[in-house]
Amino acid sequence: MFLDISTFLGERTIALPPLKEQMKYHRKTIERRITPQYHTIHVGVGEIGVGQGVHNVLRITALGSCVGLILIPSTITSEKGFYPTYLAHVMLPSRKNSQTRLKIKTRGKKRSNTNDSLVNLKKNLKLNQNDLNEKNSPQSPKDDDQLSLDDTLTAQKISNKGKYADIATSIGVNWFKRRGFSSHQIEAYIIGGARMFPNQDGITSSIGALNVLQTIKELTKRNVKVKHIFAGGITRKSIIIFVKEGEIYVRDGDDHFYYRLK
Repeated sequence: MFLDISTFLGERTIALPPLKEQMKYHRKTIERRITPQYHTIHVGVGEIGVGQGVHNVLRITALGSCVGLILIPSTITSEKGFYPTYLAHVMLPSRKNSQTRLKIKTRGKKRSNTNDSLVNLKKNLKLNQNDLNEKNSPQSPKDDDQLSLDDTLTAQKISNKGKYADIATSIGVNWFKRRGFSSHQIEAYIIGGARMFPNQDGITSSIGALNVLQTIKELTKRNVKVKHIFAGGITRKSIIIFVKEGEIYVRDGDDHFYYRLK
């Protein structure tokens, strides 16, 4: 299977679906909501954070070429009154052969304008039917990987398990399934994947795009719907999630505004 990453190699961040003006909030308005009553969980590179209480806030302050993978129920869990939320700070596409898991079709192809890029990306996100019917899905994390996340729920954060897109996705989906959620009850949000090293050759210059596309592929194999993508460009992204309300906010670079995705 080939996925075209040329859409991600421009300077503008891609938002699918497009962001609306009424989804825009000033930075100070959102950040001032994080009062001392909240327990803020800062998710660093390679880490996984889980929000499972009304006073939890999940946050990533700087996503460069890394990807912030958010998994959240589509509706509130009525018995607990909040949205259990999973946030992984993904650094690389795959634990094995990350350089060769995706094919890059950029040679001899001119960059399209923004409108064409959005159309191309929508087409490229539709994976081949053969890929969806693959009998040999990626190896699931070992049992000790899964149990490690459960054992540290009191701390609500675990290191190193979120480093790779394939492993982080598998752990996240399994975490929800063990709590009674089916794949169709989970929504995914993909943030980040910027082109932070445009002047370097080889995979380094496009690692952000590879992170995004590998994450999409892993979610599709597990029948999890990608609700929103806010990725690409050359600027760092920020994430704030209010677990009680299930609200997801993202900020692009030094922009004075956050956009609400959910």
